[in-house]
Amino acid sequence: MQQNMLHDCSLKGCSKKRIGLSKYCSSHTRYKALYGHPLLRALRKDDLEPHIKRAQQFIDRNREHRKVKHAMSKVHYWLTKAKVSPSNIAGGKDAQWLAKNQGDPEKVLSSALAFWLFAFENKEDSLWYETVETLEKGIGTVVLTLVARPSSHDVGFHSYLKAKSRKEVGNYFHTELTSFFVAATIAIQQYEDEINLKIPFE
Repeated sequence: MQQNMLHDCSLKGCSKKRIGLSKYCSSHTRYKALYGHPLLRALRKDDLEPHIKRAQQFIDRNREHRKVKHAMSKVHYWLTKAKVSPSNIAGGKDAQWLAKNQGDPEKVLSSALAFWLFAFENKEDSLWYETVETLEKGIGTVVLTLVARPSSHDVGFHSYLKAKSRKEVGNYFHTELTSFFVAATIAIQQYEDEINLKIPFE
């Protein structure tokens, strides 16, 4: 370990020394743990805002569709379980905080879908869609920061969330809702110009 710490961070342009057994310096090791890639940083709310509106509009128009109902039931189950038994659900106490302060499955689902849209539509020049880890940690971060904790202003937006919580929540949504995200993305891209029509998808 001591030998490793004599070397520079492996990222081009960073001259800081590595930390522990990591191939990165302390800052880039932290970003890798939080977001899945050492060059990723917290998303700005402005980046997601237009996608959130698209996702909300899509869900509103299709709330009776079986895939929307199924996705909503998965989110509702997760929120309900997190509220009463956080030790047995993805995200633990971080998920419990969200469940107690934002119990609306539709808002949670639309935020997760918004991130998926953002990552997919920017996949050519965005690192969020690069690996399963970055995608899942991105979803987890967006979902868990729907309601900011009072302490978040002191320690920095997003930084109070455990990397483990981000990964667990992102993995739950990725595992349970990928088919919904993919179908919804295709439908939105194909039909969103038809603003007066209900958006169908199978």
